[in-house]
Amino acid sequence: MAFTALLILCIVIGQSGVFINSAISKDKECPQRHYGDNCKSICPLGCKDHRCDKTTGDCNKGCAVPYLWGAKCDKECSINCGSDQNGDQPCNQSDSACVHGCLPGFQQPDCEKPCDSNMYGDKCTLKCGACAYGDSCSNEDGTCSRGCAEGYLGDKCDTECDPYYYGDGCSESCGQCSNFDVCNFKNGSCPNGCEDGWTGDTCSDMCPTGSYGDFCLNTCGKCAQSVNM
Repeated sequence: MAFTALLILCIVIGQSGVFINSAISKDKECPQRHYGDNCKSICPLGCKDHRCDKTTGDCNKGCAVPYLWGAKCDKECSINCGSDQNGDQPCNQSDSACVHGCLPGFQQPDCEKPCDSNMYGDKCTLKCGACAYGDSCSNEDGTCSRGCAEGYLGDKCDTECDPYYYGDGCSESCGQCSNFDVCNFKNGSCPNGCEDGWTGDTCSDMCPTGSYGDFCLNTCGKCAQSVNM
């Protein structure tokens, strides 16, 4: 009889204390920081106060630090989450949604996805400028890595050339547009054609020898040739 009682009260030495073997005394709860079958598992380190659900091991009291998430607080929040006053970048334990929104260039809720093409900045609400080669700008600050398309200036390529300038880097001067019109800031074309005596796509070429006037359509008369003395 004594031997039977001793068997029932068998003590099992655990990693962090003494507890009743659950196979013998199933009504006994695991000690703190332990869970699972026979209380053999230790609560995840990410759990607040290192405590967890005695059956599943889930961190039902929350995570030890605000930048962890998941049932067992074993995943890190996105590095693109916005920061709090302490410099932490917290997210929700259940779904990883960033508590303070995203850093510029990324989309909520978990701030893992960059802005859609041709958008950038805070909450991805800003539109890219005219980047060269049809490139999309930086999703964070809107800069164009390979420069601007013709007719635009600035780090973000969102400034048109000044009047009477056009082209790559706005380095070209407008030609002889009719009525002193401003040429197209991208390609230099004149909206109403050229001044008399000028021709070409940008009105930068004088009429060929022997012609003159509007569109250089008129033929010169029998002008006397100059004689070199």
